[in-house]
Amino acid sequence: MQKLEAIQLMYQNKRDEVLRRQAEMDTLMRERADAVVSLAEAEQDLRVRDAALVFLRELSEAQQESMRQKVSSLVTYGLRTVFETDIEFTVTTDTWGNQVTMGFAIKDASGQEVELMEAEGGGLVVLSALLLRIVMLLIHRPRLRALLVADEPLTELSECYREPAADLLRRLVDKGLLRLLFVTHDSTLAAAADTRYRTSLKAGETILTSIGEGAKPDDGARASAT
Repeated sequence: MQKLEAIQLMYQNKRDEVLRRQAEMDTLMRERADAVVSLAEAEQDLRVRDAALVFLRELSEAQQESMRQKVSSLVTYGLRTVFETDIEFTVTTDTWGNQVTMGFAIKDASGQEVELMEAEGGGLVVLSALLLRIVMLLIHRPRLRALLVADEPLTELSECYREPAADLLRRLVDKGLLRLLFVTHDSTLAAAADTRYRTSLKAGETILTSIGEGAKPDDGARASAT
């Protein structure tokens, strides 16, 4: 009897060990998935920054100065509206030999300046990247053709800033500056849309279902906000 109990105890210990290791593995896999998503979003923000810099470099000197002021003022307005603090988005220039280089930076209320991709605090980089996309779109496209499509554009933005960010986007649309099409799980962003749809997958087919006013996307479902 004692031998049987010993075997059962050993089996239970082994089983607990397997379950513990499985839980650790699941945690590592989730952390890896989150890291992959964060890396992809950072790479996307970096591509937006680089595309905007290429555009500015191709302008004449007079055009560059005018465009730098426009980009800086519009992005600064968006950041201050959302974060409610005296921060400034700047377009920086440096000269290396005969070559002029450009960059983007964030200047805080104390005047301290940091390169855009190194900025910290609630999602400064992701919101700046979204605002840069909007500015570039408005520059390149007439109002009636200005359509921005984005997938989870505010995922890295702190939750406390998502409502003012959604309000800002709502105002841009109401002014007729552009149209937005977002794919998101964020109910705050979806609630600001004129039209909302929930997507689901059934038998390999994507199903779109209209969501009524004030409805929120369910977990695992996506809502397109326009």
